[in-house]
Amino acid sequence: SLIFKPHPYTGSISSNHKYWLSKILKLCEDHGVEVLAENDSLHYAMNSSDILVCDISSVLNEYLVTGKPIILCNTQSLDFEQMHSEYPSAAAASLVNVERNIVDVIQIIEREDPLQASRQKVRVSSLGDQTDDPLSMFKSLL
Repeated sequence: SLIFKPHPYTGSISSNHKYWLSKILKLCEDHGVEVLAENDSLHYAMNSSDILVCDISSVLNEYLVTGKPIILCNTQSLDFEQMHSEYPSAAAASLVNVERNIVDVIQIIEREDPLQASRQKVRVSSLGDQTDDPLSMFKSLL
C-alpha cells in the first residue's frame, strides 16, 4: 500500500504547486491511498513503510534509521556526481528522474537492494553509530 504525506507548506507559496498537490490528492482519493495530515506522525509513516520516495529534505536522513531503501527524486536533473557532491546523503538513495522509471528502480531494489551498504555508511556519518545503550553513550560524552 501507499502512504502519502505532503510537505505542510506545499502550495502555500506557489499556486502551481497547490494545483499539482490537489491533483495528487485526488489520485490518492480515487485509488484508496492513505493521506496523512499535517499533524499526523511522519514516524508512523516511516515505520509502516517498506520504502521511502522523497526529494532532497531532512526526511531522507531521518529515514536512514529504518535501514529501509530510499528513492530520491532528482527534480533538478543533476548528474550523478553533482547530486552526490551537493547532497552527500543522496549516496544512500536510488535516484530517479524523467529518464529513469521509478517502477524499474523499485524492482531492482526488491531483487537486490544494491544501496544497503551505502545507506548504512550515510546513516553512520549523518546520525552516528548505533548503540544498544544510548544513555551510556550520552553519559560518557558528558
